[in-house]
Amino acid sequence: MTKRTTRRLTYGGGALLAIAALAGCAAGAPAEQASTAAEQASTAAEEAPAAGNVVVVDGGGSYHDVASQTILPAFTKATGIDATAASYDFSLGAIQAQMEGAKDWDVVMFAANMPEEMQAQMFLPLDRKIVTGEGVPEGLINDYLIGSSINGFQVTYRTDAYPGAKPQTWADVWDCDTFPGTRQMMNWPAGTLEAALLADGVAAKDLYPLDLDRAFASLDKLVKKCDVVWYNTGADQIQNFANGVATIGMGWNGRVYQAQQEGVDIEASMEQTILAPTRWGVLKTSKNPEAAMKFIQWDTSPEGNALEATAYPGQVPVNSGAFDSLDPKLAETLPTNPKYADTVVPTDLAYLDASFPAMYDRWQTWFTGIS
Repeated sequence: MTKRTTRRLTYGGGALLAIAALAGCAAGAPAEQASTAAEQASTAAEEAPAAGNVVVVDGGGSYHDVASQTILPAFTKATGIDATAASYDFSLGAIQAQMEGAKDWDVVMFAANMPEEMQAQMFLPLDRKIVTGEGVPEGLINDYLIGSSINGFQVTYRTDAYPGAKPQTWADVWDCDTFPGTRQMMNWPAGTLEAALLADGVAAKDLYPLDLDRAFASLDKLVKKCDVVWYNTGADQIQNFANGVATIGMGWNGRVYQAQQEGVDIEASMEQTILAPTRWGVLKTSKNPEAAMKFIQWDTSPEGNALEATAYPGQVPVNSGAFDSLDPKLAETLPTNPKYADTVVPTDLAYLDASFPAMYDRWQTWFTGIS
């Protein structure tokens, strides 16, 4: 089969060197709806005196705009703590530059998996007297990081491609006879390897530790039988669906939701949605660590999480209590809704953090071989 690929990411051995260097350096909802949620979030906490300024760093894009205009002002109103939004490209190099240079950043949204001993060189331990984690699954919390939101990796497809039976599971994505068409998958091991194992019949409860031999064998079957394109960004993913480059594959729930609102003719199955979190951490070079911890506590509370999901539709809460105040129609679209607990697939962060560097090296070797 023809295999069309986009550019590959670089992490692997070179990234391990970057991580090691980094370790050493540290010895769109409607405005009215968003406004209502902001008021609810701000009145849910006790007023507190002003306490400096905290710089909150996210991944940029439209989320950054919402954070600047809605989320951080609500936090300030609730706590009296001034907050400034900044953004970066999720690269370790950007964090390294801050820790060695300006040291302006306090709270960082972190999307990488790395061993906890390396996290310890970058982030302060969470102050659990402030960051209680109440309502957040314990699997999303370690000594240094706590889940901020969830990316749901979903079986996604063009609706015009399958007028009859609809694909629902990863096995359906691997079934190129029943559901013909070009597949698209994410060029990244975390999430993709889980999908490969689920497609091969592994039960969600038995996923970890990942059987890498079986996962790569499953991917071999996919690329030998089907045309597959590989994407690196959410924008590429939606563009491929919209232009008909791909008809079925892995979609990210937030991107899928926003694309649907813009008229892209795609649907996603909630079944076997793989839940992959982004996390908050406080850099060891933070100038305002206490205020930073208070931001994390507020943002991961039911009130803060509900505001995030309302102000930025497609943002998936980590705190189950957020669903108590969400619009029911919006809540139906979010994979952490408690009603889907028996359907979705949580990831094992402790395992992925410990295993990811070696896993990524193997991914790169495999991916180079099919390119």
